Amino acid sequence: MNEKQTITNNGTERFILVPEKFLKDMEETKTLINKLNNSEPKEELLGDYVTEKQAKVLLGGKSTTWLFYARRGEKKVNGEMKKLPYMLKSAKVGNKHFYRKADILKILDDAMLKKEAYHE
Repeated sequence: MNEKQTITNNGTERFILVPEKFLKDMEETKTLINKLNNSEPKEELLGDYVTEKQAKVLLGGKSTTWLFYARRGEKKVNGEMKKLPYMLKSAKVGNKHFYRKADILKILDDAMLKKEAYHE
């Protein structure tokens, strides 16, 4: 049977007959989508990007709030918006932010240079 067939039961319910293989494929696809939604993305799929969780670790345990201000490039201090010396761009997929490793390393390098200049 290659075609879907529709059967009605007293006009209240509608049944659709589909090939068993089609139903199994749908179940496998559903399972795969659920796995992908409930897991961290694989590193090889991210390429030059890291997850927000990984970015926090790379930046020495910075908070979600710190990353929020870094994405905006400004922070509210004493009621005034102050421009930050950096801006961390992100790519947003769904409700998750992903950051370029190169941008994170640049922020760390700049911070290290400032720290060295301060101690000289």
